[in-house]
Amino acid sequence: MSCVFENYKKEYDFFKCIDKYMIYEDLTEEKGISESSDVDCSFIYDIATDKHRELMEVCKKFVYLAESIYNKNICTTSNDNNDVDYLNYWLNKQIYKIETSNTCSKFFYQNLRSKNNEKTYLRNFSSYMYGIVENEYNNMNTLYTLYKTYHEINNIINSSNTSKQEIIEKARKCVNEYKKVENMCHENESKFCETLNTFIKKYEEIDDLCKYTLEGWAKNKLPSLTDHKDTNIQNCITSADDAEGKFTQYTVAQQEAPENTADIDMKNITIGTAATIGISFICFIFYRFTPLGPWLSSRISKNENILENLDEEMNHFSYTSKLGHMDSVHTYNIAYNSV
Repeated sequence: MSCVFENYKKEYDFFKCIDKYMIYEDLTEEKGISESSDVDCSFIYDIATDKHRELMEVCKKFVYLAESIYNKNICTTSNDNNDVDYLNYWLNKQIYKIETSNTCSKFFYQNLRSKNNEKTYLRNFSSYMYGIVENEYNNMNTLYTLYKTYHEINNIINSSNTSKQEIIEKARKCVNEYKKVENMCHENESKFCETLNTFIKKYEEIDDLCKYTLEGWAKNKLPSLTDHKDTNIQNCITSADDAEGKFTQYTVAQQEAPENTADIDMKNITIGTAATIGISFICFIFYRFTPLGPWLSSRISKNENILENLDEEMNHFSYTSKLGHMDSVHTYNIAYNSV
């Protein structure tokens, strides 16, 4: 049986809800085999492969996953059935992992549906299930791995586990995965690149890592996907760095203080001089060119006369006082003729 592969027909919209799908995926890994004992997967033995056990597990898990999300409209709109688009990607991923050239996802689904007619909902998937060409599948799988790792990083951050060291290990996994596709989206506006850029923004929003003690990492954000040297990521500030920074600020302030003081003194002198000249000029204008001038002149003349009279009176009083003082001190011998 020759496999037929097709270009990916959708627009990666199911990645908008990939976190929700991953929850069901985890449940499938946990319960998919044990709770799908009634599923008929006998068609697998007709496939010429030595991977029967692995394919049997895929068969049971697919039915469990499909039943779990069927009619829940996790990410489905009136125009797009993203839930089934995700199921098609999931089935392609499982078969690609097994690496058997004799197994195609489209034929796998068709045989599974025919063997389990009582599961009527499987009929609704017919037009959505097909084999995705390898290069497009690889791009989709890179996106999936990035989102899966991002999901794991968030779980570690939000967990009560005090050890957060795995955050950086998983972040570096994201960096390595991103390198596979980083050269595909220069000036490229494809839906794949749009979805990739959406992921980059989500990834770069994770911050506040300085509150954790992470060995080999002392920055506030995750390692950058686009800047391999992480030059734009803020370093964590240790207590020693904080103390050194405050000391440096104090030293600079002390060095600048004398210069600032000299500038202030010079400004004060300049302002004082300008104010004195300005006031003098205003007084001169008032004195020479307004009625205030003659009035001041007359007042000054009167005051000068008063001062002169006051000086004369003071001099006269002083002279009289001296004479009186001399009379009281000296005695006079006056002879009188007797009668």
